[in-house]
Amino acid sequence: RTIIAVAISVGAAGIYAVSNKFSNILIQIYNVFNLSWTESASLHIGENDSFIRDTFNMILKLFLSVCILMVLLIPFIFNIMVNIDYSEAYMYIPLLLIGMIFNVSVLNVFLFP
Repeated sequence: RTIIAVAISVGAAGIYAVSNKFSNILIQIYNVFNLSWTESASLHIGENDSFIRDTFNMILKLFLSVCILMVLLIPFIFNIMVNIDYSEAYMYIPLLLIGMIFNVSVLNVFLFP
């Protein structure tokens, strides 16, 4: 947000902050899961690689489904949750949700190849 505020404007940083709240919810949920998942996977690495792969695929499918559901529900909940002054943030939410999916998948690919 600081870089956006300096490079573009403080208003643009506010719009980014509002649109980022939706993907931040999912990132926080993933962080809670990842804390326990990393410990479990590191204890069982090398023993059962299919367990790690299957769990990763299940989590990726789950987060993709939640992202799709959020994109479908955003038109209904955006006006309730966000002030009309920040209506421009609406178009950035799907892009940030896609970025969150890449964050989830890339982290797992590098941690558990």
